[in-house]
Amino acid sequence: VQTKTGPGTARFVRISDLVAITSQDNYSQLTLVLDERLFVRQTLSSWEARLPPAQFMRVHRSTVLNLNFVQGFEHEDAEVSLVRVQHLSEPVRMRRRHWPEFTARLDALGLKIEG
Repeated sequence: VQTKTGPGTARFVRISDLVAITSQDNYSQLTLVLDERLFVRQTLSSWEARLPPAQFMRVHRSTVLNLNFVQGFEHEDAEVSLVRVQHLSEPVRMRRRHWPEFTARLDALGLKIEG
């Protein structure tokens, strides 16, 4: 995908290198493999419209994940799960109401995760 990184500048990012996208108002922080981060002016909704839905899922109001990097999870309580993601130092919070869709998408990708 092409990302605008500043006035008159852009960079191409391979979708397979995109680990997570985190919202910061009208901006997004892209976390790439090798712990690289980009800050771009684009909302999460626009990312959701551009990325393949089989591979990317919005798991929180502020986070879209590349499901191929999911390593595991822990149920924090009845409302929240913590998803462990390769290349992220902290787990990502996910509302448990997203759990059925989350596991169905992982199954469709042939991914098995452990708690």
